[in-house]
Amino acid sequence: MEANMSKHDDTAPNDLAKAPPQLTAAQARQKILAGSEPNKVSHTFKGVSVELRQPTITQFLTTNQTAEGEERNQARVTIKMIIEYTYLEGTDDKLFEDADLDALLNMPMSGEFFEMISKMNDLLDIKVDSKVKN
Repeated sequence: MEANMSKHDDTAPNDLAKAPPQLTAAQARQKILAGSEPNKVSHTFKGVSVELRQPTITQFLTTNQTAEGEERNQARVTIKMIIEYTYLEGTDDKLFEDADLDALLNMPMSGEFFEMISKMNDLLDIKVDSKVKN
């Protein structure tokens, strides 16, 4: 027969003691809204050192908008992202402007350009391979 055993083992680890401290709503809000610098990545495009910058939410949503009644055109959206997120490296000077859209769209496709798009997708945390289904 078993000796007088307690129903509760006081030596068992207390899961609550190991849990991280719970944030209040105000602390969670402050943590989320605390300013942060966008991620940046360097790239050489046609011999020019450029800097691709992670967009703000507003920049991203604005860049992805289409005019009312206009059909979404992925090529135009991609080039608009390049226009908005590409800076001359080490400066706050945007490299391209809206007037460059057609010239960029009509450039020959190259490995440099494809790599720039890949780096931009990395900044946006877009994993194309895992989201595209054949």
